[in-house]
Formats: sequence, C-alpha cells, structure tokens
Amino acid sequence: MSEFEELSGILEQAGLSGWKEYLLQLAKPSIRIGSRVVEEHTLPVGVSKFGGSMDLPPDVEWPTYKGRPLWPMAQLWMPDIAPYDVEDALPHSGMLYFFYDMVEQPWGYAPSHRDAWKVIYRDVDQTRLIRVLPEIPMPKGYDIYDLPVCALDFTTELTIPSLRADEISDVLGEEDMDLYWDLLETLGDTSSVHRIFGYPNQIQGDMDIEAQLVSNAIYIGGLTDYDDPAVKRLLEGVKDWRLLLQIDDESDNVQRFGGDGARIYYWIRKEDLSSRNFDNVWLAYQCT
Repeated sequence: MSEFEELSGILEQAGLSGWKEYLLQLAKPSIRIGSRVVEEHTLPVGVSKFGGSMDLPPDVEWPTYKGRPLWPMAQLWMPDIAPYDVEDALPHSGMLYFFYDMVEQPWGYAPSHRDAWKVIYRDVDQTRLIRVLPEIPMPKGYDIYDLPVCALDFTTELTIPSLRADEISDVLGEEDMDLYWDLLETLGDTSSVHRIFGYPNQIQGDMDIEAQLVSNAIYIGGLTDYDDPAVKRLLEGVKDWRLLLQIDDESDNVQRFGGDGARIYYWIRKEDLSSRNFDNVWLAYQCT
C-alpha cells in the first residue's frame, strides 16, 4: 500500500472523506526524525545527532553571534538521510550543520536577527571530521539550555497542513476542524515532532510569509501594512520557501528551549536548496 493510499484510508476513517481529494492534493512528503537521549561518547564521529559537540572539518570555523559561539542544534549526515529523501532534494554526501543563539532566542521577525543562526553544508568525508565544542558563555540561570545529545533515526511520511495553516483554517468549517484536529492526533502531529521538509507543525502564523518578508528587510514585529505595494510584490515570492528542518522543544522527556512548548524552524528558498546554498536560510521561533 502506498503512503497516499494509506493516508486516503485514514482520511475516510476520520470522517473527512468529503475533503479527501483536497487534502491528498495538499499532502507533501517529509522525513520524520526520531530521537533518543544518549551519552555523546557512545556516538561515532560523523553521525547525525542533536546537541552536543559538532564534528567539523578543519576548514570550518565555529559561527558566532554578538561575540559568543552559537549553540550546536543539529548535525545531519546526508548518507543517513538519503534513503528517505523521496524528492531527491538534499545532497547525498557530506554533513549539514545547524546553529542557533540560545541566549537571546530571537524569533526571526526582525532583519537584525539574521546572524543569530547559521546553517553550514560541507561535502566532506567522515575521516576528516574533528569533534569540536567551544566554551559557550552561559548567562546566570541559563543552565536549562544545556541541550541534550540525541541519536537520530529517520522515516518517510506524508504530511498535511497544520490546523492553523491558511489552507485549513480558511476552508474547513467548525465541525470539520474538530475532525481535522483528531486526524492530526492520529497522525502524531499534535505532539513533539522533529522533521525535514513537509509541512511545519506551526504554533502561530505562516512562516513562509515571515521568511520572505523579513529576509527582504521588512520588520514584522508590529503591524505590517500588507497593502503596501512593496510588501505585495515581495509576497509573490512566498511559495519559493520550504521548510528545511523543524526541531521540537519537548521530546524524550527533555526540554531543549526551556520547556515552553517551543519549536524552531529553518526555512530555505527552493532555488537555494537546489544550488546547495545554505547561507540565506531563515529561522522562525514559535511557542505556546
């Protein structure tokens, strides 16, 4: 049975058969990430993991923000992921590194936040990697942000939009919205979720709009004039963005961002992904 056939059956069981064709057209493939807390010394150099040290090639300097090292959020060894990348969108070799500033934890709604995260790709052999962890100054009271080290595994899945996505909230009626929430629970999308690609499990607004505007120097921390001609022109590029990585706060009985039900989302333009350019990734932080 294909994933589309399986999702079709789930939609019917959920009482949403009338919306089946619509939702199947919206469905996007994703790579679900499973995680388990481990002692870092048990992991070989060069494997996929959350937290801990980074296994870097000698030519990569640890990125900084306001004079302090960024936090190591994830490293993804591409050969681990390649079998699950049904779109063939990611490199098949090398390592992808994700960093973020856990001191200020910027939300990504201001152009000035741009350097508070970093994504680096290197097409490198594991034998050239060196385990590195600089001393990161921890402000008083920030010990809760000592991120756990997690080993990762991967599976493929189909995703559908979250309850807050415009494709759902602007279309479904109240009764169907309740059924849709139950469906998301069935799919495991209402609890902790880490994923590559697919739909984000958004907590607040649509982040592709945010990424498009803020990366083009539009501040959206206040009232944004969406009727402004310059903003309207920029909004034409919203669909150029896609979710690259979502990391959830609470998973494995640990808290990554302080236990406030938060998630961070790295977004990338499709053109940049195709050209293996990760310099322009935009980040969004959302919490309950």
